[in-house]
Amino acid sequence: MKNLIKKVFEILPKTPFFIYSRNYLSYFANYGYFPTKKNMRYLHDYLFFLKNSPSATKYGYFIDKDTVKRFIKVYVGEKYVTSSLGVYEKIDDLKDFCIHDKYVVKPTHMAGRIIIKNGGKLNEKELKTAQKWLKQNYGKMAREYCYMDLNPKIIVEPFVSMNGRIPTDYKLFIVNGRCEMIQLNEDRFGEHKLYLYDRNWNKLDVEIMDPTSNDVAPKPAELEEMIQIAEKIGVLFPFVRIDLYLTDYGIRFGELTFIPGSGLPLFKPRDFEVELYNKMDPAYLV
Repeated sequence: MKNLIKKVFEILPKTPFFIYSRNYLSYFANYGYFPTKKNMRYLHDYLFFLKNSPSATKYGYFIDKDTVKRFIKVYVGEKYVTSSLGVYEKIDDLKDFCIHDKYVVKPTHMAGRIIIKNGGKLNEKELKTAQKWLKQNYGKMAREYCYMDLNPKIIVEPFVSMNGRIPTDYKLFIVNGRCEMIQLNEDRFGEHKLYLYDRNWNKLDVEIMDPTSNDVAPKPAELEEMIQIAEKIGVLFPFVRIDLYLTDYGIRFGELTFIPGSGLPLFKPRDFEVELYNKMDPAYLV
């Protein structure tokens, strides 16, 4: 039944009415109630209204994986930014890109898409994937207004690692300018482990999306610096998740996310999400 409903929504027009209707029903299916601005209690209530607000397009500059680098370089520091090897709007220009070193290819206007290449040119299959990205409006696909007006581009970056492996991914949840939670992702493309900690590296008895690992992750020596970076950026927004990586070259900026998981993942227990919501500036909750 869920698959049928999903297919029906896929063929509906991507107009504001249908986008809002689809998101509203999806929210009910996940949470069991229809949100209104009068019954907001949880962080994801706020995220729902942001996701469906045309005004959220103002975040586009900070979501675009190309333009956000300019902001980070000036506002936080160039040393935290991975250099770009190229930014392409046309697939024909990307065809000629070739280096001997390992590199990554990503769409600047989408989330969760990546090609990791061990040097050389992109093959035909990889070019078709990149061309498909360039033709897609991720805002309409994900039904999130913050992506709606982004210009489709492909960005190429050098592969940055930690001891030859995928770098550890730290996602800092900033509420009203303060780091309230750190999500640690280890070995994302292998035996993935997820941990949740508070700002003092105390393990939280909380789950989000995937179950948290029972292992204990060592406290990173760079924790204080990561929190300082994230809070300097986060103070500009009512809520934002800031992704940082620990690499052989130190801390590197990943991306800014204003609606994690499209606003649907549940925190367990739900009381934790109430706590996060209560820490938001009331001015943003009307």
